[in-house]
Amino acid sequence: PIHLALKALREQVLDRGLPPTPSDQREALRTRSCTTLRGKLWKVLLGAKDMQCQEYLDLVAQGPSASHNKIEDDVFRTFASDEAFRRLVRQEQLTRVLNVVCWRTNTRIGEKVVYVQGMNAICGVLLLELNEVDAAAVLLSLLEHHCPFYLNKTLDAVHVACSLIDEAVAETDEPLARHIR
Repeated sequence: PIHLALKALREQVLDRGLPPTPSDQREALRTRSCTTLRGKLWKVLLGAKDMQCQEYLDLVAQGPSASHNKIEDDVFRTFASDEAFRRLVRQEQLTRVLNVVCWRTNTRIGEKVVYVQGMNAICGVLLLELNEVDAAAVLLSLLEHHCPFYLNKTLDAVHVACSLIDEAVAETDEPLARHIR
């Protein structure tokens, strides 16, 4: 069954890691619409559904989402001091993918999803390994299926994260855990 194959693939990646993406593949990603091995694995392991190129183009054609101003405020700061990143990922790509994700999420869950701080960094990393269409699909899968609290307008995700940190501290440093309670 597929779930056993995916489990074996996850274990193999965790055990052996992945080789770095060769620079010629990164350059090809920048100049052509391709996806690296790492990007393909992310797509498979996150269960990202394919997004059709025409659907992506139609969402881009809708123009700026309701969150466009917030997106633009963050995009120029995305890994700003990393010259390699700036050379490989253009601000326009980040802006397009983040607007598409906002548009697509709005149509799927039927409420206005606002851009959440930090989505630009996640998207930036995805664009290092994936073309725009695949990056949008993977980011959507990550946000909708693996980290759904991330899009909440409440602080539920913050509370969950704090609880996880409390548990980790309790496991690794009991005196500190008692002190901060």
